[in-house]
Amino acid sequence: MNTPLAPVLRLGADRVMTIALRRGPAEGPEADASARQLESYGNPLFMFGKVLNTLVLDHVENDLAHLRMLNDVVRRVRRAAGDEVWARVNEAVIAERGHPLRVIDEYTLRPSEEVGTVAGQAIHGEDGGERAPTAIRLLRRAFDLGDDPFESDLLSYVLFDRSFTSRLLSLGYEDAKRNAGDLAQFFSDD
Repeated sequence: MNTPLAPVLRLGADRVMTIALRRGPAEGPEADASARQLESYGNPLFMFGKVLNTLVLDHVENDLAHLRMLNDVVRRVRRAAGDEVWARVNEAVIAERGHPLRVIDEYTLRPSEEVGTVAGQAIHGEDGGERAPTAIRLLRRAFDLGDDPFESDLLSYVLFDRSFTSRLLSLGYEDAKRNAGDLAQFFSDD
């Protein structure tokens, strides 16, 4: 979907939790390392994975940025206009759209590792995980991917092997535990 959050908001959601598939923008030394990593990849699989990310994941990030901007506008207009003017604005909006303008609480849970990196580790049997299955090892040889772990966004879209999915489940569980306080706050009625 071009705007994946739109249907949820049209159905009247007051809160939106997004489980992102990207860590988010890198900063400082991590950004420098990412730039060097990009320079070292010239293979078509790497580039095709990045194109898929642009086509699929960027829409979610854009929707979240749009939601945050609209939340900020609603807060500022409501504060500046006062309750009476705000009520009149919402009457007009309800007549046109069927529901009022409102602030939508949102929370984004981001992975602590890039999913493409986890896929690259899985295909190489890194981190003490299971050895990659024969079909994956043949794929690695066919595309001359070498023996070093690498980032593979493309594989993260098509690799549904246990060596990869078990790593993703562990990563999600650990990230949820690390963010348990924020998650509890988001789901509370306060």
